[in-house]
Amino acid sequence: MFNKPIIKALLGSTILSSVFSAVMITMTAYHHFKMKEMIKEYSRQ
Repeated sequence: MFNKPIIKALLGSTILSSVFSAVMITMTAYHHFKMKEMIKEYSRQ
């Protein structure tokens, strides 16, 4: 069905895509908690 270079390319792009998604989810969570903290600080003043 697929030859070896195509399978290698698909696997590589799948892995890169997964890593990118994980980084984006981590950054979104970090940003969410950072904003929550900033709002809490702001509301105390």
